[in-house]
Amino acid sequence: MVNKGNEHQLLSSLPEGLNTLEEALTIQERARHAGFDWKKREDVWDKVREELAELIVEVRKLDADKMEEEFGDFLFSIINAAQLYGIDPEKALKRCNRKFRNRFGHIEDRAMENGKKLEDLTLDEMAAYWKEAKAIERSTAQ
Repeated sequence: MVNKGNEHQLLSSLPEGLNTLEEALTIQERARHAGFDWKKREDVWDKVREELAELIVEVRKLDADKMEEEFGDFLFSIINAAQLYGIDPEKALKRCNRKFRNRFGHIEDRAMENGKKLEDLTLDEMAAYWKEAKAIERSTAQ
Protein backbone atom coordinates (compact mmCIF):
# COMPACT_ATOMS: atom_id res chain seq x y z
CA MET A 1 0.00 0.00 0.00
CA VAL A 2 1.37 3.38 -0.97
CA ASN A 3 0.93 6.32 1.35
CA LYS A 4 -0.94 8.99 -0.66
CA GLY A 5 0.93 11.88 0.91
CA ASN A 6 4.20 10.11 0.11
CA GLU A 7 5.01 10.44 3.81
CA HIS A 8 6.55 7.32 5.21
CA GLN A 9 6.45 7.79 8.95
CA LEU A 10 9.08 5.28 9.97
CA LEU A 11 11.88 6.76 7.90
CA SER A 12 10.66 10.32 7.36
CA SER A 13 11.53 11.41 10.88
CA LEU A 14 15.26 10.76 10.84
CA PRO A 15 17.20 13.12 13.08
CA GLU A 16 18.73 16.15 11.36
CA GLY A 17 22.47 16.33 10.97
CA LEU A 18 23.23 12.64 10.70
CA ASN A 19 26.24 11.81 8.58
CA THR A 20 25.63 9.28 5.83
CA LEU A 21 26.90 6.32 7.85
CA GLU A 22 24.74 7.23 10.84
CA GLU A 23 21.76 7.66 8.52
CA ALA A 24 22.26 4.17 7.04
CA LEU A 25 22.58 2.67 10.52
CA THR A 26 19.41 4.43 11.70
CA ILE A 27 17.43 3.38 8.62
CA GLN A 28 18.49 -0.24 9.07
CA GLU A 29 17.78 -0.20 12.79
CA ARG A 30 14.28 1.19 12.27
CA ALA A 31 13.53 -1.32 9.52
CA ARG A 32 14.80 -4.12 11.75
CA HIS A 33 12.56 -3.01 14.63
CA ALA A 34 9.61 -3.08 12.22
CA GLY A 35 10.41 -6.73 11.43
CA PHE A 36 12.24 -6.17 8.13
CA ASP A 37 15.21 -8.34 8.97
CA TRP A 38 16.99 -11.55 8.07
CA LYS A 39 15.73 -14.83 9.52
CA LYS A 40 19.34 -15.75 10.23
CA ARG A 41 22.05 -13.12 10.29
CA GLU A 42 24.26 -15.29 8.06
CA ASP A 43 21.74 -14.67 5.27
CA VAL A 44 23.09 -11.13 4.94
CA TRP A 45 26.17 -12.51 3.16
CA ASP A 46 24.03 -13.64 0.22
CA LYS A 47 22.84 -10.04 -0.09
CA VAL A 48 26.40 -8.71 0.14
CA ARG A 49 27.49 -11.10 -2.63
CA GLU A 50 24.46 -10.14 -4.73
CA GLU A 51 25.22 -6.44 -4.38
CA LEU A 52 28.90 -6.98 -5.17
CA ALA A 53 27.98 -8.94 -8.31
CA GLU A 54 25.66 -6.14 -9.44
CA LEU A 55 28.41 -3.60 -8.82
CA ILE A 56 30.90 -5.62 -10.86
CA VAL A 57 28.45 -5.77 -13.78
CA GLU A 58 28.13 -1.98 -13.79
CA VAL A 59 31.87 -1.46 -13.35
CA ARG A 60 32.46 -3.55 -16.48
CA LYS A 61 30.03 -1.29 -18.36
CA LEU A 62 31.76 1.83 -16.99
CA ASP A 63 28.43 3.55 -16.43
CA ALA A 64 29.37 6.10 -13.75
CA ASP A 65 25.80 6.68 -12.55
CA LYS A 66 24.99 2.97 -12.25
CA MET A 67 28.39 2.24 -10.65
CA GLU A 68 27.68 4.86 -8.00
CA GLU A 69 24.20 3.47 -7.38
CA GLU A 70 25.42 -0.11 -7.07
CA PHE A 71 28.39 0.92 -4.94
CA GLY A 72 25.94 2.58 -2.56
CA ASP A 73 23.86 -0.62 -2.43
CA PHE A 74 27.01 -2.62 -1.72
CA LEU A 75 28.09 -0.28 1.09
CA PHE A 76 24.58 -0.35 2.57
CA SER A 77 24.65 -4.17 2.63
CA ILE A 78 28.11 -4.18 4.27
CA ILE A 79 26.90 -1.72 6.91
CA ASN A 80 23.93 -4.01 7.49
CA ALA A 81 26.23 -7.00 7.93
CA ALA A 82 28.39 -5.10 10.40
CA GLN A 83 25.37 -4.15 12.45
CA LEU A 84 24.05 -7.72 12.49
CA TYR A 85 27.37 -8.94 13.90
CA GLY A 86 27.61 -6.20 16.53
CA ILE A 87 30.39 -4.36 14.71
CA ASP A 88 30.43 -0.57 14.74
CA PRO A 89 31.28 0.20 11.09
CA GLU A 90 32.57 3.68 11.98
CA LYS A 91 34.97 2.23 14.52
CA ALA A 92 35.98 -0.57 12.14
CA LEU A 93 36.76 1.88 9.35
CA LYS A 94 38.73 4.17 11.67
CA ARG A 95 40.74 1.16 12.78
CA CYS A 96 41.36 0.21 9.15
CA ASN A 97 42.43 3.78 8.29
CA ARG A 98 44.89 3.80 11.19
CA LYS A 99 46.29 0.43 10.15
CA PHE A 100 46.66 1.56 6.53
CA ARG A 101 48.38 4.78 7.57
CA ASN A 102 50.84 2.86 9.75
CA ARG A 103 51.64 0.36 7.01
CA PHE A 104 51.98 3.04 4.36
CA GLY A 105 54.19 4.99 6.73
CA HIS A 106 56.43 1.94 6.95
CA ILE A 107 56.70 1.92 3.15
CA GLU A 108 57.74 5.59 3.24
CA ASP A 109 60.28 4.92 5.98
CA ARG A 110 61.81 2.00 4.09
CA ALA A 111 62.05 4.07 0.92
CA MET A 112 63.93 6.81 2.79
CA GLU A 113 66.20 4.24 4.46
CA ASN A 114 67.17 3.06 0.97
CA GLY A 115 67.70 6.59 -0.32
CA LYS A 116 64.66 6.49 -2.57
CA LYS A 117 61.59 8.62 -3.03
CA LEU A 118 58.30 6.86 -2.54
CA GLU A 119 57.47 7.44 -6.19
CA ASP A 120 60.66 5.60 -7.21
CA LEU A 121 59.61 2.34 -5.59
CA THR A 122 58.17 -0.38 -7.77
CA LEU A 123 54.84 -1.87 -6.84
CA ASP A 124 56.67 -5.08 -5.92
CA GLU A 125 58.94 -3.17 -3.52
CA MET A 126 55.92 -1.45 -1.96
CA ALA A 127 54.18 -4.81 -1.56
CA ALA A 128 57.25 -6.29 0.12
CA TYR A 129 57.46 -3.38 2.59
CA TRP A 130 53.72 -3.69 3.20
CA LYS A 131 54.23 -7.35 4.13
CA GLU A 132 57.06 -6.30 6.46
CA ALA A 133 54.73 -3.85 8.17
CA LYS A 134 52.10 -6.57 8.64
CA ALA A 135 54.72 -8.91 10.09
CA ILE A 136 55.88 -6.20 12.51
CA GLU A 137 52.25 -5.61 13.60
CA ARG A 138 51.76 -9.32 14.27
CA SER A 139 54.98 -9.60 16.26
CA THR A 140 54.19 -6.56 18.41
CA ALA A 141 50.60 -7.70 18.98
CA GLN A 142 51.74 -10.93 20.63
